[in-house]
Amino acid sequence: MKRALIRTLSALLALLLLCGCTGARAPTPTPSPTPGVSASPQPSVTSTSDPTQPSASPAVSNSAPATTAPSAAVTHTAAPQPVATPRPAPTSAPVHHHSYTSVVTPPSCTTQGYTTYTCACGAHYQDHVAAALGHSFGAWVTIVVPTASSSGTKVRTCTRCGAQESATISPVFDPNSVASQVVNLVNQERAKAGLSPLTAVGNLHSYAQTRSTELVSVFDHVRPDGSNPLTSVFNLGSYSTAGENIAMGYSSAQTVMDGWMNSPGHRANILNANFTSIGVGCYNYNGVLYWTQIFAG
Repeated sequence: MKRALIRTLSALLALLLLCGCTGARAPTPTPSPTPGVSASPQPSVTSTSDPTQPSASPAVSNSAPATTAPSAAVTHTAAPQPVATPRPAPTSAPVHHHSYTSVVTPPSCTTQGYTTYTCACGAHYQDHVAAALGHSFGAWVTIVVPTASSSGTKVRTCTRCGAQESATISPVFDPNSVASQVVNLVNQERAKAGLSPLTAVGNLHSYAQTRSTELVSVFDHVRPDGSNPLTSVFNLGSYSTAGENIAMGYSSAQTVMDGWMNSPGHRANILNANFTSIGVGCYNYNGVLYWTQIFAG
């Protein structure tokens, strides 16, 4: 651009020199402004019309318009601005309403019943709770038969769920077997004391068994009719002395004998040297054993 400007000024200066012959000042062309390009003011040279006068020093004109060399037009293109996308108007969230389906779980013998309500969103709850039904058992069935020396087993089955319940059956109660065990234990104790053994007598056994049944209603040394139980002993034989031991709740011959031997009054009858005969009775009433010993001599 500087070279172009210098060439332009040189051309103007030559033109002024040519025009100086007539004493007229050539008009300074006014260049068209070029957008975006400007030039600093340059000195302008003038001459007088009198050729005989020495030339004046060049004057600097600050008012002369600036000249510029023609240049290519510069086009400014604005950068594309982003197009704003309008935001959609805010919308409220949809409201969820539960829609439940129900599943009924019926009660069983041991668990409660209930209804479960479930929504597709996962929410759920239970309602209509029903109590467990409990077992409904049938009759007992014996699967192991008891004997006099061993227990048996019985079972019963729930008619709804099939659950089973078992129970033990006590050994078969044999009064004669129990009586024999007691007599043997009595004689063992008498032997320890240096006494002769007692003889088991049938009618005394029978009477002792009767007395055991009477003890269910009157547990005392008095018969239900109020009479003395030993009076009947003398009618069973030619006896001049008699005695009676009673007990209840003991489960075996050994345990009842231990109870009697630990009681001074009962022990005295067992170890009485005047007794020669014995009868023993045992009665089972609703699982409770009632015991009787009848002594005579």
